[in-house]
Amino acid sequence: MPDKVTKRIRIDFKGAKGALKDRIKREVGEIAVEEIINYLSSAKSPVSNGKYKTFKKDKTPAQLLEDGDLWESIEFEEYRDGVEVGVFDADQIGKAYGHNSGFKGHPTIPEGKYQREFIPTGDKDFKKTIRDKIKRRVNEILREENASKSEE
Repeated sequence: MPDKVTKRIRIDFKGAKGALKDRIKREVGEIAVEEIINYLSSAKSPVSNGKYKTFKKDKTPAQLLEDGDLWESIEFEEYRDGVEVGVFDADQIGKAYGHNSGFKGHPTIPEGKYQREFIPTGDKDFKKTIRDKIKRRVNEILREENASKSEE
């Protein structure tokens, strides 16, 4: 089992430095977490072509939110070239890995039966709508910064 269930998002800062770069990373991380939670609350995968078992045995929507522990553990960390978003909490990694991988290697749950991909793994990425929202926000921040510099 991995020590975290995360996806790295690299950001094109287009020359931004210092506090501006920090602001961009923070906002990208916040958008990514917000979008993951929005998709999960609709019982959908935020992963491009991601699998998401829509209903539980009792036919109610599968939202990964029953007790909130996993949902609340979705966060981001900032790095030099971007952010990493996902589950870092050691108490929730097993649960996150199980849902994300379809309980790969689990001794009693059939593999793939309850898969709910909410963090892209390997070559997978977030849905285009999420990637586009992030790009738009980065470009907005950079335009705002350039506009304020030209006013000075």
